[in-house]
Amino acid sequence: MKKYLSIVCLILTLSMLLCACKNNTPDIAYSSDTQTQAVSGVVELILDGEAKYGIVRASNMSNAAVDSCAELFSAIYKATSVRVPFITDDYTLDAGIKEILVGNTSREESKRAMDALETSEYVIKIVDDALVIAAENDTALVDAVNAFIEQCLSNASQGKWTMNANLSIEGKGSEDGETGPYINVSGTLKATATKKNDPNIDAFYSLEGGRDYFTWVQGGCVINNYLYTFMITDKRVLGDEKCVIIKSDIETGEVISYSKEMALGHANDATYNPDENTIVVANCTDGSILHVLDADTLQLKKNVNISGGIFSITYDPIKKHYIGVGHEYIYYYTSTFKYSHKIAYTYTQGMSGIQGVLSDGKYLYMLEYYQNPNDGFDIKNNLVVYELYTAKRVTTIDLGINREAENIGYYNGKFYVSCNNISWKGLDFFEVEIS
Repeated sequence: MKKYLSIVCLILTLSMLLCACKNNTPDIAYSSDTQTQAVSGVVELILDGEAKYGIVRASNMSNAAVDSCAELFSAIYKATSVRVPFITDDYTLDAGIKEILVGNTSREESKRAMDALETSEYVIKIVDDALVIAAENDTALVDAVNAFIEQCLSNASQGKWTMNANLSIEGKGSEDGETGPYINVSGTLKATATKKNDPNIDAFYSLEGGRDYFTWVQGGCVINNYLYTFMITDKRVLGDEKCVIIKSDIETGEVISYSKEMALGHANDATYNPDENTIVVANCTDGSILHVLDADTLQLKKNVNISGGIFSITYDPIKKHYIGVGHEYIYYYTSTFKYSHKIAYTYTQGMSGIQGVLSDGKYLYMLEYYQNPNDGFDIKNNLVVYELYTAKRVTTIDLGINREAENIGYYNGKFYVSCNNISWKGLDFFEVEIS
């Protein structure tokens, strides 16, 4: 009898131990999708060509934020060849489809993510079953969507897209009202160009002891109240041209500093990236090369090879894109110079485009130039305005400047245009107001 009781006790003890082990071990074989994802550490957004998640955007959004949601949809399709469901938060997705929440949606997951955000901050994270992209304002939300596209679609492939279940990306975007269109394109527009004090940077010989002659103005950009002018030699062979950058005060013309002599090709155009404090230069002699300079020291940091042939370049600090212009297409690149896409554009017949470009997050401004081959004084320059991300031509403005315009900048409500002077040996500098 004692032996029998001992056996029964042993069986009961083993049963309790087995139950204890069962309760502390996740049941992977019979768990829900959420439990399986938590165990594996992976969220499956698209599997075997089928969308497991769809985009749900806030009903009330700025136009820029709505556009960024559309870009997210397109980016997902481009990476996976799958069109995910896309709705506003007034509606619900089909049963079994989980949500990618963009903006201040009506969903509880969005509210929880936004509660912790301070001015201009954004966050991208998994909250319960939802993937949340939230920001304190819509301008920062555009930054968040761009960050998501760049960082979270890199492992997507044909019919498949997975993500780390512990995903958490935090950042600080732009403040509402920080940027906006430089001009109101409605109505009849007129340009008034006023010649400024030219920096004393007429054609000069090498600053470093050589006999190179820096005769032509080419690329340039404006950073706050300073003009950066790229003067090059007249040697057009790749690797033989040299460039010196001159920093000067916009108002007084005072030259602040010179860079070292560098090989930047034709240095046809330049743009400032405030996020990285760099100046990016379009080589132009070779349209597949960009040069990245430190904006403070004007020293070369690196050279970058890109897809497509571009001659002018600008940076959009709103969507964190570089935009390059070639003879037929406008090219779009990420902040890391990864090619995105291209769109054909039109320019005025008989004129030469790609002289210099500028963007404000909504519009692209491009200089066009014409010189009568039979009369060197018969010169015309246009400022052409395009929708930045559709390349739709919006308006054309005669600048009233009879010099070859080479680059364009913007500061404190006014455009600044740098030109070669009439002798092609130095700079003529104009301030332009559009009314």
